[in-house]
Amino acid sequence: EVAYRMLPAPRRAEWHQRVAAWILAQGATGPEELAMIARHLDLGGEPGAAADHLRRAGDAACAAAAFQTALGHYSRAVELTVEPRQRFALLARRERVLSALGRFAEQRADAERLRELSGRIGDATCCAEALLRVGRAQLNLGEHEAARATCSEALILARQSGDRDSEARSLRWLAMVHFNRS
Repeated sequence: EVAYRMLPAPRRAEWHQRVAAWILAQGATGPEELAMIARHLDLGGEPGAAADHLRRAGDAACAAAAFQTALGHYSRAVELTVEPRQRFALLARRERVLSALGRFAEQRADAERLRELSGRIGDATCCAEALLRVGRAQLNLGEHEAARATCSEALILARQSGDRDSEARSLRWLAMVHFNRS
């Protein structure tokens, strides 16, 4: 640790980049290896590449149903990401993991962040996606009337923009709301 701290910051960053490249060259695909690469890229001054590897680590952890691990990877990736569409995609992944973990209040908070971010992006598909995620969180929290209203809003937006996929998903979530009310 002492020797590490004695190295000038640019030299440390260079070493971290080299270590990340070496690990990557070994064919790393598991969540642990991808997270290790991300850490070295982050310390090497490459936050965008680090966030991408953290996303991949989170995806791999999700595929293995290691949701708590995925949550940590996605959370750090969100911290490192400034580009709105990439941030939206990462928040959406984290929101899904929070739902899987049953952490519905946190899920709703992320869904609301998605709604706010979608407004800044200005894309109808992102807006409909964010609304559906808010509606799903409301449904998970037992707020059936609010979920119905939110999913209905997503349906209107999807129809206005001609987005058939979002329209179908809105109808699906409206059906889920009605199913859970009865």
